[in-house]
Amino acid sequence: MPHRSTFADLEIPETDLWTFIFERADRPFPDHHGETIQRSKPSRETSSNEEILVLFVDADTTRSYTFSEAKALSTQLGKSLCSVWGFRRGDVVLFYTPNAIDMPVVMLGVLWAGCTVSPANSMFTAEELARQLKHSKASAIVTQKPYLATVREAVRKAGVREGRILLLGDAKDESGEAPHWTDMTDTSFSGVGKPAVDAKDLSFIVYSSVSGHNSDQDESR
Repeated sequence: MPHRSTFADLEIPETDLWTFIFERADRPFPDHHGETIQRSKPSRETSSNEEILVLFVDADTTRSYTFSEAKALSTQLGKSLCSVWGFRRGDVVLFYTPNAIDMPVVMLGVLWAGCTVSPANSMFTAEELARQLKHSKASAIVTQKPYLATVREAVRKAGVREGRILLLGDAKDESGEAPHWTDMTDTSFSGVGKPAVDAKDLSFIVYSSVSGHNSDQDESR
């Protein structure tokens, strides 16, 4: 009896992930796609106490993003990463952070810039983190303020420029040495175009659960 696959055929589009989410012509939902909530503070899209559609909501702080906010902010961040930090297509950005409301927006900004995201276990020690930084050839790292000490130690061990630490989350670095991602959503870079990517470019370099403990462990792609 011939073998029959239990998986449905899936067409993989020849486009990058950012474009697939935000720019494709056959997108079945509008920019205001999301869940209706009551936002108590005014946003760029609404007046105070107006019901709006949001895509992401933080259960603890109630901070939220609509689809169009995520699109606009990730675009602005991507342009700043290219213009201010000189990011180029194929650069790797490591994420060392627990789940946070800002993560998808910042990741999409990195993808807009034509770069590759490499998530790391937020429980890694500085030495384990340094191994992934070196193995992935990361040129920057995204984290949160409580993890700065570990990140700075890992960066020194891995030889990554310490100025390439970007924060997300609710707290900022008072010293200003590690900028917050919201400080890099400058609209003055409106003329910067999205870098071209092709089918061979990686969106993510994802490591197995043991990769941080074995310096010679290959990543799963």
